[in-house]
Amino acid sequence: MARHRFPLTYRPEIRYTWGDVPFYALVNSLKPQSYFTHYTAFVFHELTDQLPKTVYLNHEQYSSGTSTGQLTQDAIARAFARPQRQSSNRCEFDGRTICVVNGRATGRLGVIRMDDVDATDLERTLIDATVRPSYCGGVAEVLRAYTTARGRLSVNRLSAYLKQLAYVYPYHQAVGFYLERAGFGQAQLDILRQTPRDFDFYLANAMKQTDYDEKWRLFYPKGF
Repeated sequence: MARHRFPLTYRPEIRYTWGDVPFYALVNSLKPQSYFTHYTAFVFHELTDQLPKTVYLNHEQYSSGTSTGQLTQDAIARAFARPQRQSSNRCEFDGRTICVVNGRATGRLGVIRMDDVDATDLERTLIDATVRPSYCGGVAEVLRAYTTARGRLSVNRLSAYLKQLAYVYPYHQAVGFYLERAGFGQAQLDILRQTPRDFDFYLANAMKQTDYDEKWRLFYPKGF
């Protein structure tokens, strides 16, 4: 029998194993109904050549209802002028950093079984990466993932997920921008264009210098 201690910030966990238990299966056991996401899901779907040292495990929060706040251009600008929030619930284990992300309640939308663990499918992975590029190596790495996914990605499914997730912010504009830059066809881009673009939006937080894409009404890092 082996004893494994995960000194997570908010609640340390201990696991006992008998025999050879794969690393990801052990980590997946830390939280009930948890699943791998972001950069870790990139690895599972072969969207990156990198070997990330941080493993992202999503543990959904309970639903707190739908936001009733009125979205305004000023509110978007203020929110994205600040650095993106990141989970501090982390620990070091077996030479890697385990990061537990308390994701929004989605009913495990787009979660599938891969190699005996739970992870987001291709479409949900790219949406999560668009929302939290800081968990995926940054916007350049996210664009590479979209490009690598071309030919495998269902834009119809991706669009359906966006509607179900019902984000307050217009992330469909960032998704459309990535799809266009990754070389997807006009028919696929038109699926995203069906959703109104009522506000200027931002590809990432705290960008110092930006360029602007008029079609998607999107600010993105200058020279990107």
